[in-house]
Amino acid sequence: MKASCIRHIFLIISLSVSAALSAATFATSSVLATGRWAKVRVDSTGIYRISHHDLAAWGFADPASVSIAGYGSVERANTLDSAPDDLPAIPVWHTGDAIYFYAEGPDRILSAARGDTPVEHQNLYSRSSYYFITDGNGVRSPEISTLPYTESDVITDTHIVTDRRRYHSHNPYGTGALTYSHDLRGNSPVLTEEWKLPEDAGYAEFSYSYIGFPSTTSYVKPEISIEGATSTSTSARGVRGTSASNVIYVASDVHRYPLRDISVGIKVSVSDASDNFDMLCVSDMTLRYEAPDNISSLPVLWDFRSLWPGDAVAFGNLPADATVWDVTEPRRPIALALHAGDDGTTLVTTPGPEGTVRRMALFSAGPDVPSPVYEGPVAPQNLHAIAQADMLILASDVAYQSALRLAAAHREYQGLEVAVVRQAELFNESSSGAYHPNALRHLVMMLRQRGLRHLLIMGYGQGLPLKAGESIPAANAVTFHTEYVDEDRYDSKNHCSDIYFTLTADRVGNRITDPTVSIDLNVGRAPVRNTAEAEAFTDKCVAYLTDPACAGRTAETLIFAGYGDANQHLVSALRQANTFTATMEGATVHHGHQVLFKSEKTKSEAHRRYIVTTLAGQPRFVNYTGHSMSSLLGMEFTLPVEETISYGSSPIFYMAGCNTSKFDTGELSLGVKMAGERNGPIAVIGTSREVYMANNHLLNNRFVDALCAATPDMTLGDIFTRALNDSHAFTATTSARDQVINNCSYSFFGDPALPSYAPSGTVTLNNVGGTATGADPIDIHSLRPVTLSGTVTTADRQTADTSFEGYVNLTIFGPARNKVTSSPDESDRKDRNYLISIGDDEIYSATAPVKGGRWSLQVIPPLTDSIGVNRISLYAVSTDRRTACGGSSAVRITDMDGEPEYGDTEPPVITLRLDGMEPGEADMTGASPELEITVTDSGTGVLLNRSGIGGVPHVTLDGTTIPGAGYSLRPSADGSYVSARTLGPLTDGAHTVTVTASDIAGNTATAAVRFIVDTAAPEATLTADTAIARDGIEFSLAFPSAIAPQSTLLIRDTAGNTVATLRDVTFPYTWDFTLPDGSSAPDGTYAASVLFNSASRYGSTPEIRFTIVKK
Repeated sequence: MKASCIRHIFLIISLSVSAALSAATFATSSVLATGRWAKVRVDSTGIYRISHHDLAAWGFADPASVSIAGYGSVERANTLDSAPDDLPAIPVWHTGDAIYFYAEGPDRILSAARGDTPVEHQNLYSRSSYYFITDGNGVRSPEISTLPYTESDVITDTHIVTDRRRYHSHNPYGTGALTYSHDLRGNSPVLTEEWKLPEDAGYAEFSYSYIGFPSTTSYVKPEISIEGATSTSTSARGVRGTSASNVIYVASDVHRYPLRDISVGIKVSVSDASDNFDMLCVSDMTLRYEAPDNISSLPVLWDFRSLWPGDAVAFGNLPADATVWDVTEPRRPIALALHAGDDGTTLVTTPGPEGTVRRMALFSAGPDVPSPVYEGPVAPQNLHAIAQADMLILASDVAYQSALRLAAAHREYQGLEVAVVRQAELFNESSSGAYHPNALRHLVMMLRQRGLRHLLIMGYGQGLPLKAGESIPAANAVTFHTEYVDEDRYDSKNHCSDIYFTLTADRVGNRITDPTVSIDLNVGRAPVRNTAEAEAFTDKCVAYLTDPACAGRTAETLIFAGYGDANQHLVSALRQANTFTATMEGATVHHGHQVLFKSEKTKSEAHRRYIVTTLAGQPRFVNYTGHSMSSLLGMEFTLPVEETISYGSSPIFYMAGCNTSKFDTGELSLGVKMAGERNGPIAVIGTSREVYMANNHLLNNRFVDALCAATPDMTLGDIFTRALNDSHAFTATTSARDQVINNCSYSFFGDPALPSYAPSGTVTLNNVGGTATGADPIDIHSLRPVTLSGTVTTADRQTADTSFEGYVNLTIFGPARNKVTSSPDESDRKDRNYLISIGDDEIYSATAPVKGGRWSLQVIPPLTDSIGVNRISLYAVSTDRRTACGGSSAVRITDMDGEPEYGDTEPPVITLRLDGMEPGEADMTGASPELEITVTDSGTGVLLNRSGIGGVPHVTLDGTTIPGAGYSLRPSADGSYVSARTLGPLTDGAHTVTVTASDIAGNTATAAVRFIVDTAAPEATLTADTAIARDGIEFSLAFPSAIAPQSTLLIRDTAGNTVATLRDVTFPYTWDFTLPDGSSAPDGTYAASVLFNSASRYGSTPEIRFTIVKK
């Protein structure tokens, strides 16, 4: 009873600690900051030896000064999480020809009493551990101490062996931290393990566990064959199948087989000979036995139970040259003095503490002791010295240079302190060199104490654990997966979540789905798979930072719902639309619901066209609710369709459906595709696993609430974090924990530190043609000029904001119309159809300057085919990147009143550019040229009547209409209308783009540009004015075109590391040796090359070498 009470108290204390904000203390400098370091690898636990010869080969001439630091990667396991801050020096033993040390691998399993399950911890993400070697800089490994022998009346002469064999060859989901054996179903190879036991082994027990999917709902088990022992039958009843569609597999309990009549060899085989399973994989096999302490060979690693300080352990047949270490505390091993017993045994004394399962390592010094694998030198680094950071960017190798550029943009435009960290540096300093997501979580814990608000991970997800010695791929970034079998085995509970990195408690255990934990840190990911995508993502973010107009019109949104489930997706979408209409000034809601466009379960061209053309406009927010797959939303929005979209803005794109944003598999998902596009959404919120409808709707609604309530000081990450926290509550349909599990399948693809650009004021329409606006609409006439004027106010909606200098965009819409849904799904028809008011028929758009908070604009209303109240939406942007929005229903466009007054007979002027070059220069391009369209009209203005008479500009490529291209034209501050989009990829050969546009008076113009696609990269040569550079070096580029390419100069050291990336270089170019951190490149030999882009044709020059020898 007393022991039970103690356990309960410990549990309560543990939970209290894990739920609190980290109170850990962190060093202000890492031991890796100075000195010479090298890294070595171990793949299993035991004693290791480094010979003096190896040390000399690695650059360490004085073995006596060598120290070793680090710890086993198992210490970062979430179930243990005992790793210290930075890298601790560990005790070593110096001999005449080598250094010996105890190293722990990726697993730790401690023996238990009979019938109990051994305690096991493991690094689920990597099968290696790493240690660091140095010969100075204040780090000093203590020489291992020796505990002298003392006489004892209690002598133990038996030990326990727990030999667990885990399997890492298969994951039923294809990704994740939990792995198993190969699939044993049917005629697959049998899984067999063999153990060699001592002749006088005592108690023994075999156990195993497995996962599978039974082919029947009856209880079934695998077939077990045990040779070399007699087993007692187990009472376990096995597992049975289920009809639940979201179950990936079912998991067994631990099946135990007590053994008797034990021989020296035991062989166990597991199979599915009876074909009871559609999938069968073994998790582990374990043989535990008790044996006398008689030595047959060394080295060995033995566990002892129920030893108390001062107890003696007796070893039989211990060689005279043997050494015994107590390694119960892996980073503090103790040598045990040997004492000859009267009966020929060798005795040692047990150290403290009391009642601990003790582990002892026995070995004979010499070359038979294994050596660690040399991994190479480690450059100085010091993440602990980051004194302050508002934002942390963790970058994969392919994204590192892009991350540096993005960090510079945040510093320039937001004044943020941004730390950019390479993954190798992260693992070295925060997990002793091993890959584990807890390394990043602990770095975040440290920086959170120093002001951290935002975390951006730049890199694709790492799907499966790393094998022994394997490094994380250059494109991948650290990724957390569910570690708990009961969550992993359900498709709707299995998760791959970056939310883990925001949990700043000292320990989180193997679950992150505790609904009491509040998230107070923003996290986002750029799931880029290569350098090109990293550059595209960064370009998009920098453009967004520099110009709020990239975000789209604040109050404009596209909301579309899928069919099915008794209209529940539509109901949720309409709730979101109502929230926008009720809270956003001048809200424009585009309703793209499937049930508005079709009555059959077939693809609708009208629906696809509506989505494509709406996205070519300027929506701020896009929201889909409904059924989905990795490459499909509903029926129309597919990956091929997404590739044709020319986004007119960089919206937030929210997808409340299943598997929309997988980022840890080889399958390309919609979310990953969008996030890596230069002209795509600025943020993508979607799921990497199956999710539940009710939970989706709750989080989706909370996100819309947070977005509509956002303030100018909030970032995009703040909005998502608020939605996550607000959704952690009980509802009528779900529990808090279920909601958190569902939320963990959601990812924020984007930069969480980007500003929300929420409006800081309101734009009002005060006067129409000399008449003050009031409760009743004012009539204005088609094709007759009228002046509209108004004010940008402060937050009080009354006072003119005289500091507001910029421009206002005014959009006039046709009268609202009603449309009735018509569902193609039987489950919807048992509910009802809905009457939806559609008010997104844009008929006119123009831009006017704002000076001192006031604006005025002459408007020539177009011809219209319907008369009613015309809604006006107003959106303003200031030169200091503030926004304001507003709306009005103060006008009604009527028919012409007499003859038009403008006398406009001149058509618009259309200018076409490819890759930024003037017409005529772009006769040669790459496969994906950038097309820029500019349309100006000095008379009545460009016609952009999207729904009424006249239409929008028409764009064709080789005679085929480019969907949505005309809709992406938007007014700029100088009165012109501009659109930019990427064409292709196109085939080599001649192509023609033709644009036709009209003005409001009906005058039409056509322009065309003809070009030739040539995908062969041009050859270029880089030269330097000297091979020995003292004050600087001048580079020249020979290029086979009169038009200079866009060039990036790369400088690398002899190890291949890029030390400087110099962008947009104009040649000849002189480099003065300045590095990105402001320091000067040290003397040495370097290589230089150029990456260039000429008309979307990419190439690089051969490297040239030079040597810096400063005066």
